[in-house]
Amino acid sequence: SYIKSSWKNVGLVQSTLKNVGLVQSVFLDPCVHLLRYLLLLRNLEITDMPLAHGHSPFVILPAPTHLPTTTAAALERFTVNFTITNLPYTSDLENPDSAKFKATQRVMNTLLDRLLKESSIGPVFQGCETTDFRPGSHRDETRVDAVCSYSKEASAAPLDRVGLYHQVSNKTRGITQLGPYSLDKDSLFVNGERRSSLSLLCSAKAALAQCCPWPTSSS
Repeated sequence: SYIKSSWKNVGLVQSTLKNVGLVQSVFLDPCVHLLRYLLLLRNLEITDMPLAHGHSPFVILPAPTHLPTTTAAALERFTVNFTITNLPYTSDLENPDSAKFKATQRVMNTLLDRLLKESSIGPVFQGCETTDFRPGSHRDETRVDAVCSYSKEASAAPLDRVGLYHQVSNKTRGITQLGPYSLDKDSLFVNGERRSSLSLLCSAKAALAQCCPWPTSSS
């Protein structure tokens, strides 16, 4: 009878412990979640710190400070157009999904990237994307259209098309060679700027300087 009584006491203890767990899960856990929610509403960060008995007291940390926002540089684009004289134009270059178009595009992108990274816009240069291939005046010619981009701060000067044109001209041996390709020396456009307009501008400046020289101060 003593043994039976002991087993009953053990069962009572187990039942009591289960009830305690039930009370904790029904009443304590919702309170915990409610407290978490209220603290989050106050912009506080809460983390758990596990202890030996599996309890997780709350550790309240200060809300992170917001760093001052800086104005990101704008992405500016410009076009580059030129004609290759030793790349025959084929129907495959009309289709952007063709293997020849993609392969030729990769080569052109790489050549233009290398060229412009060594120019005055090199530190802010982002890359070039060849967008189109068009037939030239002869069957061995292919016209190339590309769009290039660079990062421009709000206070920075606009793109110097004339200066960039001269740099590209110098780095392509007077607009005659780009990698393995031969170029039509009169075909280069940098954001719409080409040699004829530059020559006209320089001629006008020279004529103005000759006809209307700046007065010099007499000693």
